[in-house]
Amino acid sequence: MSAKKIIGGALAGVSLLFILLVIFLVIFMENGSVPYAYAVSGDQLKQSVIESFLENDILRGGEEIDYYYSSDLFSFLENGSFFTKERVVFYKKNGDGRITVKSAVYEDIKTIKAEFSDSWGGETVVTIMKKNGDSFFLKAANSEGLDKLFYNSLIARWEYGKSPSP
Repeated sequence: MSAKKIIGGALAGVSLLFILLVIFLVIFMENGSVPYAYAVSGDQLKQSVIESFLENDILRGGEEIDYYYSSDLFSFLENGSFFTKERVVFYKKNGDGRITVKSAVYEDIKTIKAEFSDSWGGETVVTIMKKNGDSFFLKAANSEGLDKLFYNSLIARWEYGKSPSP
């Protein structure tokens, strides 16, 4: 067998594997089994995902997610950013398997600033600066302008929620 045939067969196999992987990811994204590659409204998340957030103390009982994004392709619990009516949240799984959650209620936030990504497949980074000087970041993929929707919705929620209710 010639080297050309071996290389051609290997390339065809790799191409087929790549196509199958893409199909697999699209199917699982569409049924909500793996994170979407873009920001989504919270009502698009499966109940099992919400339950895993509750079990891992990422989401509090009674909270409803307005918008959610994760840059992980396979697991909702690896990392993510979301906001609710009450607060904004970033979480990630550490090397030891524990999940670190950073959050702020709106009245504790000093500023929210975004660095929008213009690159294909890029992520916009949103910096949450708290009044006490602490800060953390949220991310949202720039796919189809959904990062701007995520950011603008967050700003609207912050403007509404940053003053304590009487």
